[in-house]
Amino acid sequence: MPIIAHAITPGLAAILGVDFLAKAFWRVLITNGGNGTTGASEVRFKKGGENKGGNSLGSGGTHGNAFDDDESTNWTITGEFGEYIGLEFSTATDIDEVDIVSLFNNASNTLIDYEVQFSEDGVEWTTMWTSFGNIPPTGNNQTKTSIRPFVLFDGAAVINERVYAIMGTSNAAMVNHEAVYAIMGTSNDAMVNSIHMYAIYDSGS
Repeated sequence: MPIIAHAITPGLAAILGVDFLAKAFWRVLITNGGNGTTGASEVRFKKGGENKGGNSLGSGGTHGNAFDDDESTNWTITGEFGEYIGLEFSTATDIDEVDIVSLFNNASNTLIDYEVQFSEDGVEWTTMWTSFGNIPPTGNNQTKTSIRPFVLFDGAAVINERVYAIMGTSNAAMVNHEAVYAIMGTSNDAMVNSIHMYAIYDSGS
């Protein structure tokens, strides 16, 4: 199941100094392939339209062929369900697009439906999004693009931990006090209350 809950925008992630979507491993898990044999000429994992390179991984076949920037080579594998292909990155990487280029010599056997998954360790995998109901390619070396939908993340806990780290305490009351002090420019409670009242009544006299 994908991670669910609060929306984390790229801007908020930047403010908090974290990238919730950067992972060391990404893969495509096939849920519907060709006719007993499936594969692709190229598989491209992208972020912001930029192709991301890493070390190829897969459940079989010559998976490096899918990442060699050569559409005249193929990655193929016997089986249609549960096979996978992906990349391991040297540093955690965010992926928001996957391109599948159809087989150069047998387009009808190109993988069709799949899940885009990430992992921290290459063992435990989480589905980020699914691409299904696709029409099989009708020609060789056709590119089908799958874009990550708006991402929903369990951001509350992550944000709390980040805020606690910044404030140096996990005491919510203290965190609130520190935030107010920072906004008001003083840790003097009397001054804070006075500034608050002045703001309410729009007068400093």
